[in-house]
Amino acid sequence: MQEIDIGVLSLKMHVSTATIRFYESKGLIKSIGRKGLRRQYPAHTVEIISLIKLLKKSGLSLNEIGEVFIYNSKININRKLIDEKTDQIEKKINNLKQLLIILQHLKSCPYKEHLSCPDFIKMLNLND
Repeated sequence: MQEIDIGVLSLKMHVSTATIRFYESKGLIKSIGRKGLRRQYPAHTVEIISLIKLLKKSGLSLNEIGEVFIYNSKININRKLIDEKTDQIEKKINNLKQLLIILQHLKSCPYKEHLSCPDFIKMLNLND
């Protein structure tokens, strides 16, 4: 099995060694031993950390990542939880799209008092 040193892994993934140890403490990755005082990890840990970083950017907590995607340092998809998380993300996207439309309208609205603008009022009522 190919292994990667914690320092090399840290540099390659642009995360601190403390972050790597924290991911290990959360059960997301697992070291395979030590060379001297330095932890060694399976080479596939690079892909797991890439997935963790992507999912964190998407707004998932480390606990959610552990429940849904990674178990015992292996990618292990919980499809039911994926469906739930997908629904949450789609709702968030729709809310952000609605907000963007409102903000774009406010930027170009011809009314000085936005509460006098019928288009603005319609947009607000659609969000109920």
